[in-house]
Amino acid sequence: MTYTVLKGDRIRISLERFEMIKLFGSKEKILNGSGDTRTIIKMLLKKAVTDLGFKADTSGVTVEIVGNISGGCDLYFIKENNRFSVKSKALKPVVFEFKSCQDAILAARKFILSEKTGILTHFFKTENGFRLIAPKGLTKKQINLFESFAQKVYFLDLAVALTEEYGKELILNSAVLTLSKF
Repeated sequence: MTYTVLKGDRIRISLERFEMIKLFGSKEKILNGSGDTRTIIKMLLKKAVTDLGFKADTSGVTVEIVGNISGGCDLYFIKENNRFSVKSKALKPVVFEFKSCQDAILAARKFILSEKTGILTHFFKTENGFRLIAPKGLTKKQINLFESFAQKVYFLDLAVALTEEYGKELILNSAVLTLSKF
C-alpha cells in the first residue's frame, strides 16, 4: 500500500491486488458500496492522513476508485471544492447487472418505448448474470428505468473495466436497440 499526496488536497492510495482482496474480500465487493466497503475506505483515508501528517479535513471528500496495472486499485480522495465540476460525477458510465437476459430485454424494451431512441451501450455475459454498460451522461430518469430491472448498479470506472476484461461480449455499440427487438 502506497500513499501519495497530490496537488490540491488530494490523496491517492494504491493497493496491490493481494491488498485489495485482503481488505475488501473481492473485486466485486469494492464496487457494491456497502456499509463495510465505506467503513474500510474511511479507515484507509484516516490512516493515510495520520501516516502522512497531512493536514486536511476529511469531511466532504469524494472517492474515485480506478483499477491499476498490478490488478489492484487506486483510491483517489478528492475534496469537493477541488473538483472541476459537480456535474462530472453524473458524467460517468453506468453498469447495470441483470440476473437474466430476459430482465435486460424487458429493460431495453421499456427504455425504447419511453425514450424513443437507442443509446450507445454494450452487453456482456458475466459469471453473475448479464451486464449492460451505458454511456456517460445518462439522466436520472434513464438510470431509474434500467435500475428497476437490474439486480445491481455500479457507478465506478472499475466496474466497466472488470466487465470488459472478464465478461464475454455479446452485443457491442447498440445493445439496447438490439435487445429491444427480441
